[in-house]
Amino acid sequence: MKFEWKEIFYISNILSFLRIFLLIPFYLALTGNLKGWAIILIVVIAATDFLDGYLSRRLRQQTDLGKIIDPIADKLTVAMVAWVLVDLRELPIFYLVAVFGRDLIIIILAWIVILKNKLVVMSNWCGKVAVVSIALVLVLFLFDIDVVKWQFMWVSLLVMFVSLVNYFIVFLRIISKNNSTDGE
Repeated sequence: MKFEWKEIFYISNILSFLRIFLLIPFYLALTGNLKGWAIILIVVIAATDFLDGYLSRRLRQQTDLGKIIDPIADKLTVAMVAWVLVDLRELPIFYLVAVFGRDLIIIILAWIVILKNKLVVMSNWCGKVAVVSIALVLVLFLFDIDVVKWQFMWVSLLVMFVSLVNYFIVFLRIISKNNSTDGE
């Protein structure tokens, strides 16, 4: 894992940092019952999430910093929105605990891989599906769409579990591969 200071100024990394900064006005809009502003801000936050990955690939600016800051921005966004929805929109606390628990386990496993293998593992399709399922549940609870929000929440829990198992297998393979080459 290497880091150069100029990477902070890559447009994709600036967008990830912007996404984190936008959480402050988004939180204020949500708790201040300014639904219009909250919608505008969540659209901008989602756009920066899409654009940072797209631009990093398009401009060939994929960096270890970006591989770290992008998922941190994602996790902070999900955590903040979920926390507010537990308070405002009856999102069950166990769902919040499941989201936090999954993320914490993935972060710990990723950190072990970084320390042992000097390798930053990018998110995979299974993790992206889990994040989309979490985002969908948060949107359904945000707009209080009773017809499907509970069903999607249970599906999302299943998708999060599958994603966690997938990440665990990926990290285990990387760590065990490194351990098997250490003895040679």
